[in-house]
Amino acid sequence: MRHTWDLSLDQLHSDGYTLARPVLQLLALLERAPVPRTLVTPELVTDATGQPATAAAVDAALHQYGLLHTTETDGSEPGSVAIGRLQLHPLVREVTAHALARPEPTNTWFPAIDGHLARAVNAVAGMPGRTGWPTARLLAPHLPAHLDRSTDHSGRSTLEVLANALAAAGTASEELLLRRHVLDAETRILGPDHPNTLASRNNLAATLSELGEHQQAAGLHRQNLTDYERVLGPDHSDTLVSRSNLANALNGLGEHQQAADLHRQTLRDSDRLLGPDHPDTLVSRSNLANALNGLGEHQQAADLHRQNLTDRERVLGPDHPDTLTSRNNLANMVGTLGEHQQAADLHQRVLTDRERLLGPDHPDTLTSRNNLATAQARLAEAGRGRWWWQLPRRR
Repeated sequence: MRHTWDLSLDQLHSDGYTLARPVLQLLALLERAPVPRTLVTPELVTDATGQPATAAAVDAALHQYGLLHTTETDGSEPGSVAIGRLQLHPLVREVTAHALARPEPTNTWFPAIDGHLARAVNAVAGMPGRTGWPTARLLAPHLPAHLDRSTDHSGRSTLEVLANALAAAGTASEELLLRRHVLDAETRILGPDHPNTLASRNNLAATLSELGEHQQAAGLHRQNLTDYERVLGPDHSDTLVSRSNLANALNGLGEHQQAADLHRQTLRDSDRLLGPDHPDTLVSRSNLANALNGLGEHQQAADLHRQNLTDRERVLGPDHPDTLTSRNNLANMVGTLGEHQQAADLHQRVLTDRERLLGPDHPDTLTSRNNLATAQARLAEAGRGRWWWQLPRRR
């Protein structure tokens, strides 16, 4: 098969498609997952192979093979962009990869690939709003190998930047792969007590919480809190964040009293050390309110969420994600207290803002849509009285 494939490539080269072979070889050095079209540039081809390349020549090579897939999005949704994807057939990739000479050209091609991957990640991180999220998801599977080849901190930094973009996009499953890889690398290179390692363990645990793995997250957060208190001291801002994150994981496990006690301690320390308007202090107050809700202290939780919403609108602005979270939390609390119309109005506003800022498919947007539906159902039920849906009881 390799011989047959080489004959085809030779024919294409004779027909003037001189970049066909190097472009295929470059794609074969990446992972099996789709590649964003924007990564395969003339500059990448030239940097890797030394051959002059133009955009028209690269496009010709890609179209000749039918490698340019349909777009990830059609660009019709406000704020979205059309994202092209490239993907080699697994058999073509395998045959092409085996045809590459070792150690060259890969010793010179991989540095070029890694440099362009890093630039692509930085470009995605610099895009406004959710514009770069589709490209970030396509880049994610190709980053672990980039870190494995890296000899300095730049590889870990690149993965962290992309993981943060994926966190903003609400794609925790793709984020998890990068968080695990970074933590393994930093533990091995920097040691378990290095601040970067502790931060990476915290980020991995937070991602696990997003995926509902509260028990595993609580174990990592508990280990981190012990290490932070020992290495940085109990009043360090990272220690306060670690204590808050452990409390959140415990709250997810139903340990509401223990969570509330830890959140109260963190809120007191944040207020004393950072001030009442610091974003971390506002996060602590929100977390305490959530734990109190778990304990059935709904009025106290609602008061804290109302205060937090006012402060976040003033400090962070009405469109900040934390502000939307506060409005959502307050809506949930007033609904629990029987204020169904107010809850529905707040949820409607949050949904409108999240659709505008995050897009219709973001997990937070889906949560808001569900919350609004629940609030509207409760409002309708309250208007009719609970008796309307009950079946007659038989004697």
